[in-house]
Amino acid sequence: MAHYSAIVVFSSLLLVVLQSADGQQTKKCPPWCVTKPDASNDRIKISLDWICKNGANCGPINQDGPCYVQGDLKAMASYAFNDYFQKTRVSGGLCDYGEVATLSNIDPSHGACNFTCTPY
Repeated sequence: MAHYSAIVVFSSLLLVVLQSADGQQTKKCPPWCVTKPDASNDRIKISLDWICKNGANCGPINQDGPCYVQGDLKAMASYAFNDYFQKTRVSGGLCDYGEVATLSNIDPSHGACNFTCTPY
């Protein structure tokens, strides 16, 4: 019986090691930076224009991009806000952008639109 217990413990440890080697099981990604639900489109547009000119990857939110959502400025701005936040958070970057963005622990990725996440 002791031999059987040792095999179970070893198998469990091996599973943990394999999950850790994968990187997906141990990666802690949140938060993501997303548009506030109550932010006005005018203020979002101003912040989005600034973010796209100052280092955010806004290609995916261009028409025919994987994160382009016709008529949904908030969804598209969330992608750009998050991209810029993930790039700048290590150096103290904040998720605010004129009070139109906020942090979320829920991954906003959808379909082929994958929001970047910087593990820490």
